[in-house]
This record gives sequence, structure tokens and C-alpha cells, in this order.
Amino acid sequence: MSYEFQQLYKRVCQSKIRTAEFLSELRGIVSPEQELSEAILEQEELKNWDTVQMLILGIQYFPSKIFTPILCSFLNDPQPEINLEDIVDVAFDIKDECLIEILSAKIYYELPGDDFHHFNRKCLQAIANIGGERAKKVIENAVVSSFEEIRNEALRLISKVS
Repeated sequence: MSYEFQQLYKRVCQSKIRTAEFLSELRGIVSPEQELSEAILEQEELKNWDTVQMLILGIQYFPSKIFTPILCSFLNDPQPEINLEDIVDVAFDIKDECLIEILSAKIYYELPGDDFHHFNRKCLQAIANIGGERAKKVIENAVVSSFEEIRNEALRLISKVS
């Protein structure tokens, strides 16, 4: 672990840093993907969900397929303390075809309090951004959704999937 990341991670674990400050300092560290991945897994094991959530937000600045297994894990076994929309936002940036299957499984997931299917639409957007034939088939299938918001999003995205 680099000294810079180690010091930053220590402050995160001790709750001595706010999210904006963490993200700002993280951006100044060169290639922290492996360290960030290991930190997320370590904090997940300890069930330090606030720390996990902050670390997940850091992925957006270093989108890498190294994070795909972590994202799949959180999508597959959602923790109430983890914002699934943040997970999908990161998946959007990573663009890993390995995420299509789990994202497509979440198109009809009922996220508590999400009456307008915002999370589900974000899943469709991430799938469309990943692209490819598998993504196109998922979007085409969502066009016939019984949920108007999901159906409309699929119709909007279908022509954008390559």
C-alpha cells in the first residue's frame, strides 16, 4: 500500500475525513485501484458500511475492471447500508460486459422507496453504455416491460446501443 493511500485510508477508517475531502485527496494518488479494491473488501468483511460507501464513491475516479467482482457482489447481495445507485453509477463508467448479467437481473429489482424506478432505469443506462449484442438484447427485452418508466427508458436507449 502506498504511503499516501495508507494515510488517507487510515483517516477514512477513523472517520476523520469527509467524503468530498477524501475524493479530492484520492484523485491525487497515482493508480490506487488495487489498494482501493483491497480496502473495500477489508471494510466489507468488517461490515463498516459507512467506510465501504465512501470508498465505493472513489471508484468513479478510477474506473477499472478490477472493481467488477466487487460491484457484482454488492448487486447480487444488496446491503441496506450501501447505495445501489452509486454501484450502478460506477458500473456505467467501468463498461465491463461482465456486468451486463447482474445489471439485467436488477432491471426489475424493487428498491425500497424508488417508486419511479430510477434505480432500474440507471441499470438500463449502464447496460446501454457497456454496449454490445448482449446489451442490445437486454434493452430490447425491457421495451415490453409492464413498468412504464422502465419501458420508456428502454425505448429511449434502444437506438443508442451499439
